[in-house]
Amino acid sequence: MSSGFTLVEFIVSLFIFGILVTIGFMAFNFYTEVMADTFEELEIQGNIRFAAAFINNLLINSELSDLTISKGVGDSNNLRVKNTHIRLAENQLKVDHQYPSSKENYLASYVTGFQVTNVDGLISVKITGGHKRNEDLISVDIVVYMGDWVERDNI
Repeated sequence: MSSGFTLVEFIVSLFIFGILVTIGFMAFNFYTEVMADTFEELEIQGNIRFAAAFINNLLINSELSDLTISKGVGDSNNLRVKNTHIRLAENQLKVDHQYPSSKENYLASYVTGFQVTNVDGLISVKITGGHKRNEDLISVDIVVYMGDWVERDNI
């Protein structure tokens, strides 16, 4: 009797090893796709939150007379606050400070919607972001009251 493997045993063990390697590769591939999607979603959320903080600070440090809201591309709006012009173009929120040496820069990418409204001094800004699979992944609403404050007597 010989103490080695037969050809059939070797082929069966090679087949089982191949199945295990295939399963391992598929699990690794799935894991890397999930991680890539997670990192992309985190980047989108960070971009939208950064843009929201920038616009919020811009509005808080301005007056109602400094604002101009105009029609943008599609159903988006353009917002001008003093010398700063913000608009949506090609899924990027772009900002132009309109100084002699400035040029348009992007404020945030992956932006799918930018709506601005003014109702009696109540400024509402809605920034929506996402990617091809989920265009409405994150939505941030900014509401700033810029109208005249009326002080009422205590009744």
